[in-house]
Amino acid sequence: MARPEKNTVEYFPHYVNSGKTLYTLEKRYGNDGYAFLFKVLETLGKSENHFIDCRNPADWEFLLAITNVSEVTATEIMELLTKLGTFDEELWSHRIIFCSSFLENIKSVYERRKRKCMQKLDLCKHLQIKCTQKPDSSGVNANQSTQSRVKESRVKRSKEEKSIKEILTPSKKARKVFKEIEEGNLPDSDEKKKFFYYWTEKNKSGTKDRWELEKTFDVGRRWKTWQNNAQKFNQSNYGKNQSNGRSGHVSTEGHADLVV
Repeated sequence: MARPEKNTVEYFPHYVNSGKTLYTLEKRYGNDGYAFLFKVLETLGKSENHFIDCRNPADWEFLLAITNVSEVTATEIMELLTKLGTFDEELWSHRIIFCSSFLENIKSVYERRKRKCMQKLDLCKHLQIKCTQKPDSSGVNANQSTQSRVKESRVKRSKEEKSIKEILTPSKKARKVFKEIEEGNLPDSDEKKKFFYYWTEKNKSGTKDRWELEKTFDVGRRWKTWQNNAQKFNQSNYGKNQSNGRSGHVSTEGHADLVV
C-alpha cells in the first residue's frame, strides 16, 4: 500500500532580521505579540495544507490555548496582522488563517516532494469560499516594470503606516485611559482612581491586570457601569443614613464589587 502524502512540514525558516511588522507587534503587545505570531506559524506548519479553520470552535479554542492569550487579544492581533499583510485579510474575513509568504518560505520542501502546495485559490475551492483573484506571491505581475514596482511598494508602505496609526483596539483604548488616570494625580477618593485601582490589580502571577483577563473589555462601557453602580450605592446608603437620623459624608468604599 502506498504511503499517504504528507502536506505538513517539521520546520520553517526563521529569519533573524525582523521587519516593521514584528516591531509593531512587539511594541503593542510585548512578548505576547511575538509569541502569538510564531506559535501561529508553527501551527500552520503542522496543519494539513497549512491553514487554520477558526470557524471550528475546537480549532479556535486550541489556538487560544497554545498562544496563551485571551480571545479579545487574539482577535486584535489577527486583525492587526491581516491589515499589515502578514496573513490573508480576505480569508480571515471568513475566519481562515492563511499566509502566502509562509508557503513561499517552504516551497523548496514541496519541490523535493515533487508536488505543489495548496495555494489560496485552491484552498478557496476546497473550503467552498468565494475569493478574488490576486497577483502572485511577490505582490506584483511578472510584466510590471521596475518603476511601477517601486511605486506600488511605496503605496503599500504608506497604507501600512496609515493602518498602524488608525487602528485603535479595545485593549489600546483601555491602556490609554488607565495611563491617563494614573498620570492624572487624582486623589484616592476619586471614582476614576478607584476604577483604575480595581481593574489594574495584578493576578497572582503578576503578569496580567484584572481587565486583561476579561473575554471582552470596553473601557467606556465599563466606566459608565461603574458610575451607575457608584450612584446607586451612594443613594442607597444616603437613604439608610436618613432613616437612622444620621447625616454627613457617605463612604462608597466597597462598591467595586457591584461591577464585577
